[in-house]
Amino acid sequence: MDEELRDTIEQGNRTIKEMRHLVYFSSLMNDEVHEESLFNNLGRTLKEDFYPDILAIMTLDTERNILVHRFIKMCT
Repeated sequence: MDEELRDTIEQGNRTIKEMRHLVYFSSLMNDEVHEESLFNNLGRTLKEDFYPDILAIMTLDTERNILVHRFIKMCT
């Protein structure tokens, strides 16, 4: 019984964390925040979920056919 309760609580905590991220990004998109702020918040969420050593976010500029690095950070 205790293990089942622990598993249920753990699943609930994961679901709450996922929902918090969805609400957070939904409000960011609805408020039409600046692009740089959006990349910073995306980077923070990726760091929280995946614990990378280095985080790099790149975008593709289709007009000039180049990759543009938007965010590079050491995550140690």
